[in-house]
Amino acid sequence: MVVVVLNGLLAASVVSSTALAEDRNATSRELTMAAWEALDQRNYQAVEQLTKKCIELYGDEARHQQAELKNFPVKAESDTYQALDDVGTCYFILGEAMMQQERYQEAKVVFERILDEFLFDQCWADRVDCDYHLGNQAAHIGRLAKKTKGRLNKIRVLLKSN
Repeated sequence: MVVVVLNGLLAASVVSSTALAEDRNATSRELTMAAWEALDQRNYQAVEQLTKKCIELYGDEARHQQAELKNFPVKAESDTYQALDDVGTCYFILGEAMMQQERYQEAKVVFERILDEFLFDQCWADRVDCDYHLGNQAAHIGRLAKKTKGRLNKIRVLLKSN
């Protein structure tokens, strides 16, 4: 009985992820949060659909926001750079999914893109190592660059051992 309920919940999540990935009105935040959920469930097809949709819809805006910056924006300005934060985070989620599937070469390209194009991305979620806390809510202020460099180092080691 529990298995049926769990399967039903998983199926509902897959359907809603797919519908969200096809929604041209989905916000970057909605797509990013759904991508995190899909990654947690190891639903790699949904991860790719959701992250690629966020990148497709908001990538140009994110690149424009990145070009405006010379340093990380402060928390008070974070809403101004929502597309940058979410697109960079989606690249990170996509890279994580590829790492979990042992698609190391592809993950390397994705992580390098974060460093090349989205250096000032700040991931405001409790999903990645936290640099500090905001009240009760753990908040990683992105510096996805730091986490991304760690992933690239791990990929280099893994590729050398293969």
